[in-house]
Amino acid sequence: MTDLTHQLVQLLTQANTSYRNGNALGALEQLKPAIEADALDGLLLASRIYWSLCQHEMARQVLASSPAHATKPVIQQTLWLLGSHFQLPLSGKNVTLERRGRADAFFVKTCWSDSEFMLKFHRFAKKIGSDQELIALLDAEENANLLTSSALHWTINDTKGNKLGFISLVDFSLPFRRAELVIGLIDPKPGFALEASLLIIDFAFRLLKLNKLCSVIYQDNQIAIAATAHLGFVKEGVLREHIFDQDSKSFVDLHLSSLLANEYFNNAKLSKFSKRLIGL
Repeated sequence: MTDLTHQLVQLLTQANTSYRNGNALGALEQLKPAIEADALDGLLLASRIYWSLCQHEMARQVLASSPAHATKPVIQQTLWLLGSHFQLPLSGKNVTLERRGRADAFFVKTCWSDSEFMLKFHRFAKKIGSDQELIALLDAEENANLLTSSALHWTINDTKGNKLGFISLVDFSLPFRRAELVIGLIDPKPGFALEASLLIIDFAFRLLKLNKLCSVIYQDNQIAIAATAHLGFVKEGVLREHIFDQDSKSFVDLHLSSLLANEYFNNAKLSKFSKRLIGL
């Protein structure tokens, strides 16, 4: 190992330690020699730190401007995962999906306090802490990317800006190109769940190039099970008495289904819905 290489390794170690200890700006200062030397690991770490500071353009720029590494697959993949397409709203005819963030704090608290809604949406969701803790959580969710998180969350809004519910892609597996779709509307207006689902399904298959979307629904939520079947999801099975519900003191079955990319693109009924609702 050359003296320069040894020095860069030390800088990276120090910068990574500073970042993990909450000193992001100090870490960037420590990384300056590594960035000037166009060290690949230094560029990747700097990009990650800039993103954590919500300096998204700088996160992309530090990678794209590298003379030696800009065309390397790891840089191209990282740039794609940090692309603006992950932050932009997804809009259809009647609804718009926006990344869930601090502007949704009151709505999140309202939904989490609605026991009937949570029973169908996420009956094992963690309780909301203080307002400060909730804001920090929502800031992290809004800033999340698939390099550091396995989930992306959106709030469903109508054309007047009214908040209707949530839709998420969770348990991402990029190597296997799959994720789980979760949706819940506290104000289930006719057709809005279908439109929101089509927006996120098309985003998953067309933009993210996923191969499979999974759905896991409580067996007693027959409306949701019927809705996924309407979207072309195919039943894969039932996990019998798979979870225990403390409120009802009973075991609950989970209904499993999935939709493959080729099934979505070759489904004439879904294509008709997509053209009418999301303009595809």
